[in-house]
Amino acid sequence: MFIVGVVLLVAAIAGAVILVGQNHQLVVTVHAAGHTWHWHLYWLLLAGLGITVIAWLGAALIRSGITSARRARREMSKLRLEHDRPHGRLLPDPDTSPFLADTGLTPILETGRRSRPRRGHHTV
Repeated sequence: MFIVGVVLLVAAIAGAVILVGQNHQLVVTVHAAGHTWHWHLYWLLLAGLGITVIAWLGAALIRSGITSARRARREMSKLRLEHDRPHGRLLPDPDTSPFLADTGLTPILETGRRSRPRRGHHTV
């Protein structure tokens, strides 16, 4: 693929050089943006080649951006799946948990005041 790309690039450069070399005497009238200019034909050819190169560069940037976004989206979805998946770390069933089991004993509550207030609360 690389060799084909190099061959096409060399052919395009050779074609541009031949066209500019053979058409350096021709003058073309260009009408654009309400103005009229008289340009040599090779300048018009070089402007067209420049616009084509910029268009190909833009298309390549768009393609690389799309592939990068797809790759990032794919990695993010894999991370979300790994994060959401329990992997055997499920909480125990509350019916069988000794912490939540009803033993019939009432818990002993602290009735005294705290020695120091909790942060962010006023003492009563």
